[in-house]
Amino acid sequence: MDMYSSTNTTSAWANMDFTDFQKRTYYTSSLLLLIVSIVAFRILTRPKTNAPIVDPPKFFDVTATRQRLEAVKGARSLLQRAYKAFPGKSFRIMAEYAELIVLPAKFANDIRNDDRFDFTGFIRQVTFPSDVIGMEPFRSNDGLVKVVVQQYLTKHLNKVTQPLNEETAFAISDVLTEAEGNPTPDWHTLNLKDALLRLVARVSSRVFLGEELCRNEKWLTVTREYTLAAFGSAEKMRVYPTPIRGLISRFHPGCRRAASLIKDARACMAPILERRRREKASGNYVPYNDAIEWFEMAANGQQYDPVLMQLSLSAAAIHTSTDLLTQTIGDLAQNQDFIDPLRKEIIQCLSDGGWKKTTLYQMKLLDSCVKESQRMKPVALLSMHRLVGAPVTLSDGTFIPKGSLTAVSSDRMWDPSVYENPLQWDGARSFNKRKQEGHENAAQLVTTGPDHLGFGHGQHACPGRFFAANEIKMTLAHLLIKYDVRLHDKNPQVCYYGFTMSTDPLLKVDVRRRREEVDLGSF
Repeated sequence: MDMYSSTNTTSAWANMDFTDFQKRTYYTSSLLLLIVSIVAFRILTRPKTNAPIVDPPKFFDVTATRQRLEAVKGARSLLQRAYKAFPGKSFRIMAEYAELIVLPAKFANDIRNDDRFDFTGFIRQVTFPSDVIGMEPFRSNDGLVKVVVQQYLTKHLNKVTQPLNEETAFAISDVLTEAEGNPTPDWHTLNLKDALLRLVARVSSRVFLGEELCRNEKWLTVTREYTLAAFGSAEKMRVYPTPIRGLISRFHPGCRRAASLIKDARACMAPILERRRREKASGNYVPYNDAIEWFEMAANGQQYDPVLMQLSLSAAAIHTSTDLLTQTIGDLAQNQDFIDPLRKEIIQCLSDGGWKKTTLYQMKLLDSCVKESQRMKPVALLSMHRLVGAPVTLSDGTFIPKGSLTAVSSDRMWDPSVYENPLQWDGARSFNKRKQEGHENAAQLVTTGPDHLGFGHGQHACPGRFFAANEIKMTLAHLLIKYDVRLHDKNPQVCYYGFTMSTDPLLKVDVRRRREEVDLGSF
């Protein structure tokens, strides 16, 4: 009797457990079905753009894997197909990270100051994703870096020109000559991009952090390696789906390296920040003329992370200037007939005014050569990347829904209807254009517009382009007066990854110290 009672009780409990399991399964399935239905409904009923799409993914290919991989490997040819299929029109393509609406360059002026086109949102969602470790400097400044660059760095260009000259003279000798172990060597070979990365890191640090850290090898190593790790890792992370990207970054060597370098940066800056706090507390504080001080003034009492701000500022400056310098020197090495006219211009401008901001402005042929190199190879095939914060209808009727990712085509930079022989490097192109009435300002390196989007355009155009232009021209002046340069074994190659265009990291040049006509340090 007890045995049967036990069996019946067990059976009853089993039936009850099975019933509960059925109920839980039913409720769980119903909830999942409801969630899927809501998501599907929102996807199917949300407003859609009327821009045509190039090579759409299959209906069942929800990840668009093939299109994403094609964008990584063949974005240039993908864009060419789109331009041919939809001339002068907006279109959609699958980038390595998501669907992107590409606008014709004619709309650059229309959207340049439109707050619905959010630059910061694109940076945090795509360029340096907010869920990826090691990218904190690029997503934590809340516009503070832009304020510092526009209101302090750019306005102090005249004050930093002489320190820029001093550090360039020291750095270029150390990197191009002394590093070879011989103060006056004959021809010797350098990896151009690596050498310029070291040079730009040092010169930029002189302005951003003063003399104390600009020659601190640990800090210079941190800024160089962080720039490479952050930009390289960010590119790789974009191909991963958003739900798993953050997790993957925690195991990715480049992301982990970037995160580690942030800790090293804190160790480098801690003594300086602490000393300045003590100086302020003592009441005998004398303000410095560097970016540490500028960030403090711009923050105006608000909380911010000075180390992350410095890394953000340094990495952006190093990345942009190194790439453009490498391209320009490679182009000049292939066009040696420009070297002597450039040297004459540099000497003449210095003889007239010494090292001043206006002196660099007067180096118009040099400015033109840099602008031409940027025209031929900007940092990307597309510009003005934005996250759209509200629905937009363009003047041609193109509808852009909220949440869309957009970019503007840079194809006018190689358009024969805009530039004569656009695939031919002509260092005097902008120099000659500046002589035409009404084009004196439009043809400058720092001027942006639909025909030249190398620095972007509008309210979110690169705020540091004025400093970058001065730094690049200063470096080129020292290089051309003090050295002969020639290609070592091959012409520069452009490296494509997605829509990014990078200078050849393996390009080698031969350099030789020459007897300069003037002492650049005497001005």
